[in-house]
Amino acid sequence: MVLKVENLSFRYENVGVLNDVTFQAKQGGITGIIGPNGSGKTTLLRCIANVLKPNQGAVFIDGKDTRIFKNKELAKVLSVVPQLTSLTTGFTVFETVLLGRYPHLGVFQRESKKDYQVVNSTLERVGISHLAKRDVDELSGGEKQLVTIALALAQEPQILCLDEPTLHLDINMQYMIMDLCKEISRDKRIVVIVVLHDLTLAAQYCDDLIILKNGKVLAMGPPDEVIVEEYILNTYGVKVIIGQDELTGLKYILPSLGSKVKTIQ
Repeated sequence: MVLKVENLSFRYENVGVLNDVTFQAKQGGITGIIGPNGSGKTTLLRCIANVLKPNQGAVFIDGKDTRIFKNKELAKVLSVVPQLTSLTTGFTVFETVLLGRYPHLGVFQRESKKDYQVVNSTLERVGISHLAKRDVDELSGGEKQLVTIALALAQEPQILCLDEPTLHLDINMQYMIMDLCKEISRDKRIVVIVVLHDLTLAAQYCDDLIILKNGKVLAMGPPDEVIVEEYILNTYGVKVIIGQDELTGLKYILPSLGSKVKTIQ
């Protein structure tokens, strides 16, 4: 499974948001999209999901233009976790995640034993089986985010797009969600595309990164080639210190405030 974005441009009325964006994401890895507010990250995800129609260029899944997919057909292949969690009230967690099976059902067809098995295994995979009978209205923000991810995974997609899945969550929940994304990309061999603001998470979890600035691709490649002081200064206007944990070897990114932390050359 390969997702390819080719020469994609998008405008809202007279305002250009994306300009000639091209990249490719392969299965089994995480492609991260970073950049300042207003750089076009969410718009790019919405174009990939066929929610928005590009003014130029196209999105291809294994060579097939997504614009010719029917909605239900595309939902079997691609699922999206939006930036702001919005779950239907009055439903239990199990009932909510079961909605993810809709693309696999025919007209007037009821859920089968397999659909229930998929939901149960998904709840277990995401680590929220204990919440199955809880009403979604009773959950915390982090729990709701996990339910939203489970709902997307219940579609059994080959491409999973997440828009800032760690937004407003505590550090424990942030790493839990990124660990889950990593496991899913490896074990399920799916394409994972994630929009992130946290550069440290992006450096630690993504296999490839794309920096968007003013709707254009400023840099693209492995984190070691993209998370560098020059690109970060150019993109965000902030000098940073890029350090490395001595025990794990993982990178971290901090604003430069005269710190004497040893930086990576």
